[in-house]
Amino acid sequence: MIDPFQNEALGNLLLSEVKKITDLPVKYVVNTHFHFDHTGGNKAIKAQEIPIVGRGTIREDMLNRNLEYDPNPVPPDLIVTDDTKIWIGKRLIELEAVEGHSGGTDIIAYVPDAKVLFTGDILFNQKFPYIADGSIKNMFYLYGKANFRHWLGNCFR
Repeated sequence: MIDPFQNEALGNLLLSEVKKITDLPVKYVVNTHFHFDHTGGNKAIKAQEIPIVGRGTIREDMLNRNLEYDPNPVPPDLIVTDDTKIWIGKRLIELEAVEGHSGGTDIIAYVPDAKVLFTGDILFNQKFPYIADGSIKNMFYLYGKANFRHWLGNCFR
């Protein structure tokens, strides 16, 4: 699961909707960056004892920044600092540390066999992304990376 929304109620709603689709358990939740609208539902995830994955300084940023929006954040308990692969059964999830939107916490997830790319707030359809705490220079660097272009190309084939 990716980004359980901005509050516990929506996180619980997301979990209940997943149960309507499958009886398989949620094995991991990935926070694509530290902003509260992507991490506020972590409270619901933690209550189910599901590991939450984040990147870089996400724990520190959640505990010291966004407090006006989420005064009791639940940061990830599994932190990656580089590109990472997670196997869930026979399904591969490729996590890539990227920069551009939220300074040191951005991560994208690619599911090769499904040709699905989760970009958080790094990429929008027909809109230029909101840079927020990031850097336009880093965003353009990311868009030029061969791996990112390869993933995007595979998603639209």
